[in-house]
Amino acid sequence: MSESPTSVPAPRAMMFLRIVLAGVVLLQALSSGLPLIGYAGFKLGLIHPVSGPAARMVPVWAETAWWQLGVWSACVAGLLVVAWRLIRRRATVGLYLTAILLNAGLQWLMLRGPEAQRLFARSARFDLDRLALLLAVGALIWWAEQRRDRTG
Repeated sequence: MSESPTSVPAPRAMMFLRIVLAGVVLLQALSSGLPLIGYAGFKLGLIHPVSGPAARMVPVWAETAWWQLGVWSACVAGLLVVAWRLIRRRATVGLYLTAILLNAGLQWLMLRGPEAQRLFARSARFDLDRLALLLAVGALIWWAEQRRDRTG
């Protein structure tokens, strides 16, 4: 007895899904990586904001430790690797979950700093909606990987 053609997604549809997921992961890497540039630029002495919104961030940037920037950079790099592996049809859900959960934990820790609490008094809560969306993307990556095993 053969399976119906609709029970296993077509390889083209699965590749399209993987490309879309890779795009979503790249957007997450970008949205996490752009603020990192500001933090690193300040820490390296490359930027010296004296007015505007960036000047308000100086105390938060100053209280951020180098190890936090290192972990943050590793998370962004991990997301870039995940996007590449998605397109190359390689298993990647473990790396994806590690990167987003480590990044979420780091964000939570950084929001606990006294300067972050002062600057973001009302909004210094952890963004659970974003984490739920990122975990849903992880579930889709897992699903796509399961289908890869069946479709070759």
